[in-house]
Parts: sequence; C-alpha cells; structure tokens
Amino acid sequence: MPTDFWGMLEAEEAQRKEKERNFLHQNFRQDFLNAVYHKPRKFLGDVYQTSQMPNGEETLVLPVSYDGDLICCPEPLEFIAAFSNSTGNIWESQAIMRDLIAGEKTFGSVVFQRLHLQQAPKDGIWFNSSKNGVNLRPGLLEEGEGNAYSPVVMGDLAVHGVVVGRTGSGKSVFLNNLIFNMLTEYAPWELDLYLADFKKVELSRYMSAGADYHTPHLKTCAATSEIRYVITMLRHLVNCMQARQDLFTRLGLQKISEFRDKYGVVLPRVVLLIDEFQQMFQEATNAESREIAGLLTSMIKLGRATGFHLLFASQEMSGALTGSSLANFKIRFALPCDSSISVGILGNSMAANLERGHVLVNTESGKAEDNKQYRVPFIRDDEEDIRQAYFYKTLAELVKQEEQYQYKKSKTFYQEDEQRDISELTQVLERIKPIKARELQSKPSYYDIITLGYGVVYSEKKYDLETCYIERGRNRNTLALCLDTDDLGYVQKLLALNAAHSSFADMTQNFYYDLHPILSGKYKIEDDIPDVQKFDSSDQFNALKLEYYNRMAVKESCSAPDIPSFFNDYVSKLSDYTGNKDFQRIKLAAERSFADVPVEDLLRVCQELEEAQGGNVFPMTYPATHYYYAHYYYPIVEGTPSVPWEKIFEPRNYWISGLEYIEADPKKWLYPILRNGMSVNMYLLLFSSSEEIKLSDYVSRCEYLFVSGNMEDIYRKCGMTFTKKSRSSIVIDFKIKSLNTERAFKKYKIKANHFEVPALDFDKILS
Repeated sequence: MPTDFWGMLEAEEAQRKEKERNFLHQNFRQDFLNAVYHKPRKFLGDVYQTSQMPNGEETLVLPVSYDGDLICCPEPLEFIAAFSNSTGNIWESQAIMRDLIAGEKTFGSVVFQRLHLQQAPKDGIWFNSSKNGVNLRPGLLEEGEGNAYSPVVMGDLAVHGVVVGRTGSGKSVFLNNLIFNMLTEYAPWELDLYLADFKKVELSRYMSAGADYHTPHLKTCAATSEIRYVITMLRHLVNCMQARQDLFTRLGLQKISEFRDKYGVVLPRVVLLIDEFQQMFQEATNAESREIAGLLTSMIKLGRATGFHLLFASQEMSGALTGSSLANFKIRFALPCDSSISVGILGNSMAANLERGHVLVNTESGKAEDNKQYRVPFIRDDEEDIRQAYFYKTLAELVKQEEQYQYKKSKTFYQEDEQRDISELTQVLERIKPIKARELQSKPSYYDIITLGYGVVYSEKKYDLETCYIERGRNRNTLALCLDTDDLGYVQKLLALNAAHSSFADMTQNFYYDLHPILSGKYKIEDDIPDVQKFDSSDQFNALKLEYYNRMAVKESCSAPDIPSFFNDYVSKLSDYTGNKDFQRIKLAAERSFADVPVEDLLRVCQELEEAQGGNVFPMTYPATHYYYAHYYYPIVEGTPSVPWEKIFEPRNYWISGLEYIEADPKKWLYPILRNGMSVNMYLLLFSSSEEIKLSDYVSRCEYLFVSGNMEDIYRKCGMTFTKKSRSSIVIDFKIKSLNTERAFKKYKIKANHFEVPALDFDKILS
C-alpha cells in the first residue's frame, strides 16, 4: 500500500467537508431568492403566474397578494355537521357554504378567520400559493436543462413521496431542507404540517426552536415511539380527509384547487412527514400494524382530491411500502443507500455510489431514465448560542410574522420523555374541585372523579387530561398491577392526590395497609393524605371486616317497620356475618331502650344511654345513627322516600399495598367486600407488583385497572390491549371494564424516595 494512501484519504475527506461547508443553506436560499426576484421567467409555473394587463399584455405576478384581506377556511371537520339537515341539493349546500364564509350562518364556535394582509413579509418569505400543490426543493439541480432551482411538486400528478438513505447518508439534513424550504415558501394558512419522528430527536427542533415558541405551520410534532399517539393522529387525519371529501361532494367539486377558485377562501394543504417510517411498524403490535395500514391506505386514496400529502423517510422500506402501496408514492428521493434499496426505490442502483450531500430524485414511480441529481445544502444549527444559529433565527422570524398577521392555528406537541411536574396536577385538581362537587351532586351514582394526566392521544386541546368517573355498584374497585415498583408507587401517589383534593376529602376516611416492603420505602401516602390511618400487618384487617359487616347489616335491616324490629334484624344479620352468636344482650338492651322511641328522638336517646354508660360507646350508636338518617333526616331535608345510601354511610377508602402479601385466604372475607363494598361507600384500591397473585379473581372484582410494562401476558389476563413500550417509557395504561374503554396517560415528574433492596456483598464475605 502506498505510503501516501492515508494522506490521500484525509485530503479527500477535508475537501469534502470544505465543499459541504461552502454550500450552506443560507447561501443557497439567498441565491434562490435573488433568482426568483431577478429572473422571474425561470420560475413561471413554479412561483409566478401570468396576468392580463388592461392593454392586453401579459405580465408575471406572484400568486400571493399582500394588499387586501384573506379569508382562511377552517378544517371542514369542524363545520361539516352544518350541512347535516340539508337535502343534499348542490345549490342548497352552496348557499350554506357562502353563508358560513360571510358569517351570516354560524356553526358552534367555528370562525372563518379574516386576515388583513397589508404588508408583505420580510426576507422573501411566504411568497407562494399551495393551491395547485406544495413545492419540495431538494437543493441545486446538478444535471439537466432548465432551472437549477427546479422543485419537486407534490400535487395532482405526484401526490406522495418517500425518502431513503442509510445511516450517515445525510437524511436528517435533507429532511430539514425540505421542511425549512416549505416553512419559508408557504404561509401557515397555506400549509398544515404534521411531523412524527420515531428517532425522537430530529424533528423536535420545530417544537421548541431554542426558545419558547413553536413553528407556525405545525399542527403537531410527535417525537415519540409511542405508537398509540401516532395512530390517533392518523385517525384524526383520515377523519379530516373524509370531511373534506364530503364537503367537496356536496358542493359539486372534485378537488381542493376547485374549492379555492370557487369560494376565494384558503383551505391549507396538509403534509404528513414521518421519519423512520419503518420503525413505526416495528414498534407496533400485529393489530396496530393492521390498523396503521388501513389508515394509510385511506389517506393514499383520498390524498389527491383533498390536498393531503404523505412524505415518509426511512433507512429502507421493505415490509412497509412494497408493491401496490409503493406505486402510489410517485416521488422517490434516494440518498446514498445499499444497491438493493436503490433498485427498489429508483429502479436502478445509482444511489449506491452516490456521494454524500447529494440526492437522486425520481417522480415517475421509479423509471430509471427520469432520475435527477440534486446537491443538498447544509443546514448548520450548531453555533454555541443556539439563538444565533441561522436555522433558529429564521424560525423566530416566522413566529414574529405569524403574530403580525394575527393568524391563529391550534397546535399540539408530544415528546415521549417530556414530563410535567406533579405540582401542575395538584393545581389542576384544586381548581376543578368545585366543578367536580357540582357534577357529583347531580350524579349520585358516582363515588368520585379522578384525573389521570395527559393522554397518549392526538388532540387539539391545550389541556387534554384523561379523567374517570368512579361508579358505585358491584365490583367497582381499583387494581393497579405494575411490575415496576416505581410505576406502582406513582399510581398510588396519583390516586392519593386525587383523594386529597376530592370534593368529599373532609368527610372521607382513608385506611392504608402497608404490606409491600419495597414500595413502603419509596412512597409515603401520608405525604399526600396526612390524616391517613396506616397498618403494617395483614393481621389488622379485622377492622375492615367488622366495618363491612356492620354496614351491610344496617343496609339489609333498614327496611324494618319500627326501631326494635330494625335492631333485631340488625343483630341477626351481624351474627350471620361474623359467626358470633353472642349478641342476645345487645338485642335485649335495644328492645328495652328503644321500644317507644320515635325516629326523630333516636339519636338523643342513644346519647343519653351512652352518657349513662360512662362515656363509652354504646353498641347501638352506630346502627341507630344510620337508621335516623335513613328514615328521618334525609327524607325531610331532601324529600326523597328512597334511602340515599351514598350519603348515609360516610365514604371510606381502603388502600391495600402489596396484594401478594395478604396471608389469610382472601376468598373468605376480601372477595365479598370487593363485590359489595361500594354499595355501602367502601372503596378498595389494590396494588401489586407480582404476576403471581390470583389475577383473574381480582380482575373480575375490579372495575378500574392500571397496568404498565412489557409483560404481554399480564395485559392479556387483564383483557387489555398490549402495546410495546421503550425501556424508558413513562406511560401507564388504564381500563374501565364495563365501558370497554382503554386509555393511556403519561406520568408526571415526581421526587420519589430512593430505596434499594439490601444485597449481600459476596466478594467481601467470602474473602
């Protein structure tokens, strides 16, 4: 090997880097804008349109005018219901549409924004219209005749596109070029941008561009491998497409450009860009993959007419886009990649020998003779002060421009590892407390309302917090099964915060059975519920049993015709429940003491008897109190003949942490309480980190289920849909069984106590 071989390689690499540095995006963009404004003929049809002068001559004009008002059409999904009562007649639908635009007919809070475009934006931004499509500008065309800045158009002829490139090929730089050029060429009312990034790092720059702002064009940016969020986003997009198609059909139109021509309003085109597209299917279960494929098929079919465009990027496309599916993606971008991938995308292997910083483009579904090569400009964002980077400074300018025109667009962002502090939830719970109180007062069938956290779903709401009504009835308990004790502790804290900020917190008693040795070191429930009563042994369940027996005996005896009969029935029922027959003394005392006492005097007599006993609790005080409220107080106060059990029994929450550590056979005592406890205001919350418990027995007796982790078998036993998660996932799954509703929410950030299981140091011992 020649001695200068390595030196030659280093020289070539240095030359390549220098070439890359010299072809910066800011220079490319400046040259492009100079060409646009000084050589307009080269951009006829691309940017400029012809216009007829009064003297009959033709002139070139920009398609976007900044000397008047512009009406922006909201997404038809928001107002398509306004046509629901129409006969389907085209003329009637057209009249409704014109009334909506003019503001003479309203539908809910839907507003057709009117922008006063009196001043053109700075630096040559937002100069083009998306009426006929969206220009993708890969860079500088190196071969072929015509305009070196010639774009690749996503429009009626070529609707969707794919990008492939091996690791290190410059795919991220290329995607940022495409996005950046779209952001600067089209105003946010011309383009809605949806981004999904399964690498979780590349596209998030558009969410928070080095500051507290978000790119104006974005509808969402999902920096996540959480497949459920992406699926709900796809569902939303399909619903939007179907609403657009429905609207166009009602109006007798074929496509989005006709809608704009006829009504003079701007309905934006939509671009969905998914980076690491292949990863989406790898992260998904089989069921999720089938749903994704179905949603994408709908989008591919409806995209041309409705103005929706898909742009997918990946290292390779095998198994995801093949055959007929790939045929719908006429626009093909190939960066340096393996020969087989190049052949699959372009129809030839030319991309295998492609120099980094270049891309081959094909807009004819892979016909080799139609390949074009572009040089891709380099976007730098690595300056020490990020706010001084060209990339971010430009994004900041876009934000200011949006504010100048007072354009409003709903935006939502999802980062997998982004956690809000738990203090935010505490504030939310405190603010909604009176609302929950009113809601529960009007719906006595519900015990409480809990707030879970931000859902793992696409939503255009700013505060999209998952909530759940805890319903009364048989088997209405909560079970949390998380093999990770951090997750289990988090669920406990979440529910404890809800209990502490409940509308009925002052009248609710909490009892905590601390049986989990690891969890007890990590989470202290008394930090959130100061007056909680704690027990540390399964031997202390007697109080729970006795309370349940008492309440059930009262409930089942309250229909007795008089007070002595009530006490007689009560004692008999209590004897049956407890197996203790030594209640005759109590029974006889009740017959003597309450023989002729009217209901309204029952509590007074109990008090007198209690004082006569030297201040000790008289055995009849407990049932007498409930009988009094059931037969006298509430019928008078509320005028209802029925017994309001939810008010007669004070609410009690029983927390059992470490279900797997219950020593006694739960079938004999716990299962009946789980089945009937809620009917007498006894709500049980069970927590376990073991899959070894008799899971099916507990699942059948619990209405509300919390599960986390990657144990598919546990999800199956709980009747829940399993979704793969990353090792660092902060997502908890939740199910309401009777509604067959499954939700997922992100954990808030909390400061948990550090606790480790002691371990033997064998090196030290055996040495």
